This record gives sequence, C-alpha cells and structure tokens, in this order.
Amino acid sequence: MMRPTSYLNDQLEPVSHRWRWFWWGIALQVVGVAIPIALAVQRARHDGFGGTLTRATVRLIWHQMAQHPGDVGVIVLGVAVFVAGSMVLARPLVRRRFQLVLAVPAAALLGFVVFGAVALLVAAAVALADSGFGDLGPGSGWVPRRRNDDDRRR
Repeated sequence: MMRPTSYLNDQLEPVSHRWRWFWWGIALQVVGVAIPIALAVQRARHDGFGGTLTRATVRLIWHQMAQHPGDVGVIVLGVAVFVAGSMVLARPLVRRRFQLVLAVPAAALLGFVVFGAVALLVAAAVALADSGFGDLGPGSGWVPRRRNDDDRRR
C-alpha cells in the first residue's frame, strides 16, 4: 500500500518544451484574473453605473459581488483558474510533487489575494484622483487647513 507522503515526495520527470508550459501557465493566469474583472465590469454596466469610476462605485460593486452566491462562485472559479495556471507555469521548475501540489497553489492563492488588494487600492486611488480628491480637500478635516487673518476675525 502506498502512503500519501511517499507519493508527494516522488520526483517529477523533466518536461520538454519548457516555454510551452510557461506560456500556457501565463495564459491561464491572465484568464483567471480576467474572470472576476469581467464580472465586475459587467455588473457595473448592468446596474447602470456611468463611465466614471469612483471610490463609492468600486465599493458598491465589491459588496454586491460578495453578496450574490453566483458572483462568489465566479470569483472562486477565477481563483481556481489562476491557481491552475500557476501550477502549469511552475511545472518545469519544480522537482517534487509536494511542491507542485501544495506549495505552488498556496503561493498562488497568496499572490492572488495580494494582487486583488493592490488592484483595489489602485482603483480607489484612480477614482480618488479622478474626483479631484473629492471630500479630502482643505476644510474637510482630513488635511489641516491653515488659518489666515480673515478666519480669525470671524
């Protein structure tokens, strides 16, 4: 009887045509990232958000997607495709099944989460810059405003 640990410690055979593995892995990763993005864009168009992207729009789309089970399933599908792409991409570089089956997917999941967080921050920064810094200007309480003589007299 084969023990599971012995199966995971087995050596993998070298692959031929390394670049094919790399390009197919990258293609799968791009598709995995594009799935949730396409869903968010489709959701924004369906709900009638105009061409402007604001901080509130990004938050609203994110909350709507998180509350619909179908949307969560599509996001999970995108993550699964991204992880599969990472495994295909890493296959020529790893020598043990353990690395390919456990370590690479864990690193891919962490990378997807970090990528998603960075994408949300960039989207929020772009929306904030596009709105002219909206309610973060002088007098909003965020940036201290310098008082001049006219303010002191009031």
